[in-house]
Amino acid sequence: MKFDDLDGDRTRDPEEPGLLGWEIQLWRSDGSGNPDTLLEVAVTAADGTYAFADVEPGVEYVVTEVQQAGWTQTTPVAPYVLSPNSGEVMTGVDFGNRNLAEIRGVKFDDDDGDGVKDPDEVGIGGITIYIDTNGNNVPDAGEPSALTEVDTGAYSIANVEPDAAHTVREHVPSFPVPGAADPWSAQTYPAGDGSWTITPDPGEVVTGVDFGNFIVRAEIHGIKYDDRDADGVRDAGEPGLDGWTIYLDANGDGVLDAGEFSTVTAGGGLYAFTDLHPIDWQGLAGRDYEVREVPQPDWVQTAPASPHILTLLPGVVFNDIDLGNHRLNEPPNVPGVGTITAYEGVFILRRFTALDPEGDPITFAVDVLPPGLTLTAYPAGSADEPAPHADIDGVPDPGSAGPYATVLTVSDGFNIVTRMMDWDVRPPISHRSPARTRPSWGTTSSMFRFPFSRMTKILKAVR
Repeated sequence: MKFDDLDGDRTRDPEEPGLLGWEIQLWRSDGSGNPDTLLEVAVTAADGTYAFADVEPGVEYVVTEVQQAGWTQTTPVAPYVLSPNSGEVMTGVDFGNRNLAEIRGVKFDDDDGDGVKDPDEVGIGGITIYIDTNGNNVPDAGEPSALTEVDTGAYSIANVEPDAAHTVREHVPSFPVPGAADPWSAQTYPAGDGSWTITPDPGEVVTGVDFGNFIVRAEIHGIKYDDRDADGVRDAGEPGLDGWTIYLDANGDGVLDAGEFSTVTAGGGLYAFTDLHPIDWQGLAGRDYEVREVPQPDWVQTAPASPHILTLLPGVVFNDIDLGNHRLNEPPNVPGVGTITAYEGVFILRRFTALDPEGDPITFAVDVLPPGLTLTAYPAGSADEPAPHADIDGVPDPGSAGPYATVLTVSDGFNIVTRMMDWDVRPPISHRSPARTRPSWGTTSSMFRFPFSRMTKILKAVR
């Protein structure tokens, strides 16, 4: 008889049925109780019965069964070794088997860390799921286990003993790429100590024994800056640029595609990606990204020379992933100056205009002026001159006669233009009738000359 040993007690109870279609083998023994020559195979009937007729008496035989997947033999513990006598009918040569159970589940990437497998959360391959037989939280040799599939994260542990409690755990190895955080993931499902306790029935396939993990994220930080001297290095004084789109080019096509991570610089050109999934599950490796910018008109990228290519790893923070751009900008239009004649004690005004093709704000500066003269800038123009300009005016100090070389510097924030001016400061004017002197206006500058004594009298009259 071949029977289903439902309770695994190695004894056929009244409610335990026979099993159909099992092969029972009759062997001639090698004389030591081991199978030697296969003589006959019987297949069990619907009630589990089988028989070997016309067996030669006085010969030692070995009787075995052919195992089937998903079952474990409970009886006999060792093969039957029989030597029938002539005319003897031997009964009770029974085989009992118990239907084993199976445990199935999925190892998944709990991307949002909520402990629930969402439809868009992928499986994780290459992770060991095991039955912790000795309860030491480590997969040991001989403990039933399975490796999750690369594409789906699915696993199956077959031939599980039924009617017994089994502790099922996951084993997450160290990340195979150096530099990753350790641990590189946090288990989110199941709750508690992260294990399942499963007590399957005979033949039961237990499903839904899943494991979820949240992967420690990676970060990228940097600044987008105005590389004013176009040297590919951020120098002191080169400001950050707000309003630029920085993105992670996952497919390397140099275009911001739908679904690719992007952000806009702010707060002085700063940008950050702080919630980046760092793992490519196809082989449990770091995920590669190219850090790029969306170009803007009239700018050329100077840094880096080629895109930043980063391999993300769990817990790794990349800093100083900067991008520099130089603006393609026309310099301000500043006419030439030449030599300027001034007199000690005589008020003088010289005006310098500057027009910028792009309308950028203008700044003016000088290095050296004759004593008594000062520079006043009007970057937004003034009542009598709407264009950006600067006035150098004042009264040369007594005793300041002589030549002076002045450098006028004009900048639009992107370009610097310099003009040289030579001053010829002369001793005081000897004549005393300057009352009819009128200002002389040129295209780029103006000059007033009044004797200092006459100006003093005018100011007294006004008072």
